[in-house]
Amino acid sequence: MSFLKLFSFNNLLIQYIIAFATLLIAVNISQCLEGLITAIGRWAVVAIIAWFGAKRWRRHHNNRRLTAYKRAVLVTGCDSGFGNALAMKLNEHGFRVYATVLDTEGEGARNLLTRQRFDGQTRVVRMDVTSDQEVNKVYETVAKELVDNGEQLWAVVNNAGILTLGPLDWGTVDTYKRIHEVNTFGMVRVTRVFLPLIRQSKGLCV
Repeated sequence: MSFLKLFSFNNLLIQYIIAFATLLIAVNISQCLEGLITAIGRWAVVAIIAWFGAKRWRRHHNNRRLTAYKRAVLVTGCDSGFGNALAMKLNEHGFRVYATVLDTEGEGARNLLTRQRFDGQTRVVRMDVTSDQEVNKVYETVAKELVDNGEQLWAVVNNAGILTLGPLDWGTVDTYKRIHEVNTFGMVRVTRVFLPLIRQSKGLCV
């Protein structure tokens, strides 16, 4: 009889232990879920704030969308390639474009004049970036026309450049001098000359 009572007591004790363990597990699970819900809630708030911030920035950005009105861009090296394509694209967007070339009678120069979306907005001028005289002459022309048209030089794109490929010992010293004269000193020369106009418009040099 005492054995049965002891067995019953042990069963009751085990049941209490199981119930207590179950309660602890339930509390831990609820705490974990609470932490998860809290974390999800925090991330949801962050996501909502970020969404509203992005929406506001997009609206502000659209209001400040780049306009070509009364803005001119000078692009060097427009005989072909990237310079030629950029000059055409700028014309499509309504900018006044000063496209400098080495050959004003070449195919690239003709295409710039005949394929304009806005007639009269692209001016093709000869300019060798290695020549102080030619760069200064173009500057005087551009500065005068900007004043006459009430426009500003918004950007200078130093695109003119040359490239020679091959092993080092294949090229002559004069070849490397020519490359630096066009690609490095030509860029510096053009930027220095046109910098006063860029400062007036708070524009940029590329």
